[in-house]
Amino acid sequence: MMPMPTTSSKQQLADFFAARAAQADAWRAKNSYYYQWLGRLLRFILPPGGQVVDVGSGLGDLLSAVAPTRGVGLDFSPAMTAISARRHPGDHLRFVTADIDREVGSRETFDAVIVSDLLGYLDDIQTALEHIRLLCHEHSRVVVTQYNRLWEPILRLGAALGLNQPKPLHNWLSAREVVQLLELAGFEVVSRGHTFLCPKRWWGFGEFINQTVARLPLLRRCCLIQYFVARPALPVPVRRYSVAVVLPVRGSAAALPWLLERMPTLGSRTEIIVAVADGDLQRSADVDAAVGPLSGRRAVRVAKFSPADGWWSAALVSDAELLMVLPVDGDFDPVVTEKFYRVIAESNADFVVGSRLVYPSAMPAWRWLHHRFLSALCSFTIGQPLTDAACGAFALRREDAVRLPLSTRTPSHDGGAMPFAAAAAQHGLKIAEVPVHFRSGGSADRCARQWAMLGREIRRFAW
Repeated sequence: MMPMPTTSSKQQLADFFAARAAQADAWRAKNSYYYQWLGRLLRFILPPGGQVVDVGSGLGDLLSAVAPTRGVGLDFSPAMTAISARRHPGDHLRFVTADIDREVGSRETFDAVIVSDLLGYLDDIQTALEHIRLLCHEHSRVVVTQYNRLWEPILRLGAALGLNQPKPLHNWLSAREVVQLLELAGFEVVSRGHTFLCPKRWWGFGEFINQTVARLPLLRRCCLIQYFVARPALPVPVRRYSVAVVLPVRGSAAALPWLLERMPTLGSRTEIIVAVADGDLQRSADVDAAVGPLSGRRAVRVAKFSPADGWWSAALVSDAELLMVLPVDGDFDPVVTEKFYRVIAESNADFVVGSRLVYPSAMPAWRWLHHRFLSALCSFTIGQPLTDAACGAFALRREDAVRLPLSTRTPSHDGGAMPFAAAAAQHGLKIAEVPVHFRSGGSADRCARQWAMLGREIRRFAW
């Protein structure tokens, strides 16, 4: 076995990877399950079709796995860069030799930056992360993965026995240290987690462990892979968005006239979209009666949707930059949309949802407890804290909304913001809650359907 470098010398590290480049494919095949799991993790977080840069790209397999429309791989080893270019031909992927410690390596900005198993090799982690910040625009996401420090003796033993590739790591960072370094470099960590407890498939038993047992409290902190999703935290100018407020009509439309009269004007322009099921003659008549008196005074339109497609398809007919959703049952005063707007316009969050569990309300005690338990389990599943996951009032940018998984666009609205918040967390959007005053009660039937929807989200997160 080749002796490993004992110093942090860049030249020794370059020589090490140059000598190992010819064997890299064989080592990857020997530990294929690990790399396939990394690819699954990145595909779950990063939607396909974006512009992605992989810093420390190695053979380029992870960059290819996320299916970017334009991808750039940066690696400080010329031998690795040459192999990855031959391994992944095509105009949409490009591989460049660059040392992120000393140079940015690209003058472009990207939707996503992958930093996978790189921090352990760097001489100057903070400078490298500051250079990575220059590859980001204001809505970029950075995904960092690294080995769990608890696995250091196991990995060293495996390398000695020839079970995994020797790695000249000289940095073993705790999760807290990674978060601090990201913050020093101008990032805000949106979500973090642990995954991959069993490094071998073992005839499907390893897959069962990684999808179920590895997600349990305490045990998940023993997983091999730690991952962090961060966004740029440097100040950005306050934007004036165009806004569409979507009012899905599912039950009574009696409160619709009050909502339309109270709706504030937001941003550069405000459009109100009343979404009603096509063929629902009674509700369509109620909506027309409420919208008619506002003709010429407010930008209000009625959007019909197919019950099979769901009301969310009607929400996307607008070209407004910011989408807000508000229930039509009169549970919320529409002036709350002003608070939602400020949170996103000032870049304090990417997804805003109301919380009905802060202020006193007429909500029955059984329903308050239901929402608390539902939200606690939802928070555990998606990795971001939520107090009221089933609240029906929420807001997000349209560019983020169109990238939500198709499973989110459910015909039902019984789950409130829950499926949308889960998809937002999946793609690394920062979620913020705004306390809202609530006036209604709710039904046990709707609560049962919310638990069924949460079950679907738990299965989806068990990728």
